[in-house]
Amino acid sequence: MVGSGARIRNGTYTDADILALYMKYREAGIGPFTREIGDFIAHSRRDRGATLDTTAYVFAQVAFFQTYQSDKKRPLEPKGKCGWWLKHYFLTKAKEANEAELLKHADMTKKQAKNAIESWFDDKSAYPMRINCKNPNELYRLATLFCRTIVGKNVFDLDAVKLEIKQIFQKEGIPQTEMDDFIIGTCVLLSGKSAEIVPGFAATVELAVGTTRSIPTGKDGRWPGDPNGWNVIPLPDGNLTVCVKTKNETGDGLVSIALELLDTKIDTEAYFSRSLITKDQHGFPCLDFDAPLSFDATANPKVSIVV
Repeated sequence: MVGSGARIRNGTYTDADILALYMKYREAGIGPFTREIGDFIAHSRRDRGATLDTTAYVFAQVAFFQTYQSDKKRPLEPKGKCGWWLKHYFLTKAKEANEAELLKHADMTKKQAKNAIESWFDDKSAYPMRINCKNPNELYRLATLFCRTIVGKNVFDLDAVKLEIKQIFQKEGIPQTEMDDFIIGTCVLLSGKSAEIVPGFAATVELAVGTTRSIPTGKDGRWPGDPNGWNVIPLPDGNLTVCVKTKNETGDGLVSIALELLDTKIDTEAYFSRSLITKDQHGFPCLDFDAPLSFDATANPKVSIVV
């Protein structure tokens, strides 16, 4: 029986073979991306992983601003109920803080700040719902320092992802020429996958086009329905990106967010079936990434709608 690695070597594979390879190397210490793909497939509910940690952190920063700094702000209480994201907010801010700034404004090292934050929460889970800070001055000094900035970032770096895939390829004897196809297949595999961080709050993976391309048409070029005319015709294709969107049904009134998981820098035109082209709310062409997708390395194009 021919295995998934052999089919990928031969260029006769599907997204099912890509899944099998990620599951095979999920716990092999290849790197965070490989582990994350395996975890997304294996666990629909979890509170850890690079994607979920970063998503929760970005959401926590927005939630902190909405809750404690906006025009509808309320006091940051040292004891009592709190948002599930509050501990994650403080711990990640402390981890990413400049030690000199921490010493200057909070009189703490990074280790001291981490230990202090951990002590505020009797529940040692990742996302506790109650705070019990016995030293409010610590809380307010750190909050004053941390709330100055909201940091956003991609979850994964493309070069680092390629290095992980290269390791898998080397173990399986797969040629590096399969890199782009494998990445596209990985994106198809991820599309629509979700994980619940806490009850009522989930992160879902979606595909998107980062920057769409266009065709110049000259001064007289017009786009249907636009009385002013356009000098270009917009196209549905561009660099494929993978995004993470949150769905917040906790009832806390906080907004959902979206952030970029990975920019593949691979153009969609050569890979995605033209049957996926539809129109957005403005009448411009776009790819329907909500459709159920499949990847087949032997097909042309390789990505199409599941029949």
